[in-house]
Amino acid sequence: MTEIKKIHILCPEYVPLENKGEEAIIRGTIDVIYGDNSDHCEYHIVDMNSDKYVFTNGLHVHPGRLFFSDWRSREFGLGPSFEQLYSSSCSLLRNFLNKFFPFWIRNPHKEARNLKKYLSGEKKVPQKYAQSIELLREVDFIIAGHNGGLDEYVCHIVNELHTINIPFGVFGSSMKPNVNKKAILNVFHKAFESSLFNIARNPIGYRWALKHFPDLKFVLNPDPAFGMIPESHERVDQIIKENALEKLFEKPVIMVTTAEPAPISRHSFEDKVGASQKIAAHRQFLSDLLKKIHSTMDVNVLFLPHTIGPNKQMDDRLISEDVINKSGLAKDERVRLLRTDLTAKDLKGLINRADFLVAERVHSIIGAVGVCTPFLSLASDKDTRVQGMFREQMGLGDYIYSLKKPNVDQCFEKLTEMYGHKEDISQKLKDLNVRIKTELSVSGEIIEKCISFKMEERK
Repeated sequence: MTEIKKIHILCPEYVPLENKGEEAIIRGTIDVIYGDNSDHCEYHIVDMNSDKYVFTNGLHVHPGRLFFSDWRSREFGLGPSFEQLYSSSCSLLRNFLNKFFPFWIRNPHKEARNLKKYLSGEKKVPQKYAQSIELLREVDFIIAGHNGGLDEYVCHIVNELHTINIPFGVFGSSMKPNVNKKAILNVFHKAFESSLFNIARNPIGYRWALKHFPDLKFVLNPDPAFGMIPESHERVDQIIKENALEKLFEKPVIMVTTAEPAPISRHSFEDKVGASQKIAAHRQFLSDLLKKIHSTMDVNVLFLPHTIGPNKQMDDRLISEDVINKSGLAKDERVRLLRTDLTAKDLKGLINRADFLVAERVHSIIGAVGVCTPFLSLASDKDTRVQGMFREQMGLGDYIYSLKKPNVDQCFEKLTEMYGHKEDISQKLKDLNVRIKTELSVSGEIIEKCISFKMEERK
């Protein structure tokens, strides 16, 4: 029997697997392209928090410093620690340079140039990267653009690797609607021009691309995570048993996902002043909502950890624990917090068992849509993912509650009204899924043909 050659695909972007939404995009991309034949594909990603290659959960994970310098990859965050202050300073400096001196980004960064030289044999490979480079030389194709990952640095990487005949495409990208400086747009144009396909996941990013690159072709498609296949019923039964949740599921279950402090402090609770007041108001709001659900609805509640890192501020379990403690329901058997580190597919399978989802995490909503679980999104009016993908692209604006100036009674009224019509909502999501699956199937076929053609061409 002839052994099937596995196809190696690289996502040259930081994918923190602690964030199950990020993982869902990668898993969804694989499932959209290869479906039941996903075992034919070997996927490579980048981890900025790792200094060596690891193989985990079926994914090749490469050290971030091979692709990006430390300060270029730091994100703005909240907190008094040196690590958080350093990250925020790096983010502010990059934004300052991009705004006032955008020409600084015209040339590829050192890591992008070196990566090309390592792969081509032009430069000696440092021992710490030897295993990664050996495996990356097997890469057949690059798929960039997962989530918001496609930035000017990723563009430089794909542009550099394209010069040594590694083909690429863009799929599932939010694009960069806030970028308008010509010098930076030129970097994007070079990448989009060489890309075999440019597929945006958000109408806001799609319009940005059409506006700034009218000479190029772009397609709007659902987020690849919609196409991720959830875990089997047998696996979900096992998760429920392992976490002693059998009794919880004897009643209808409302599941809840919570957001980290950063977006709350920037774009929500506008009647509060300062990050600490906004975060405190957010926790109290969720706590009061939980108490209303518990006291007036004949349901049980399960908090899901859709993100557990890479730092404490991003750990949903700590946020959920605080909310439950504030509600005084920490010892109540009808309210549980799932603490186990589960995969994105596990979580989507669990959401399939929910009667309803109250969600702040975008990808928990994507999971709910994919398995037709009714949901209420608690979101900022300025969240382009929620407003672009769910309200505009999917027509689900009626299922969004604004956190601009939230009122617990008003939110609970909307929740109970939707819960009373959950069968109708589920049917609407089933109808929507027909469209989503069709659109993703078309893109999957196009991408698979591009990859196959390029592999044949390179033989």
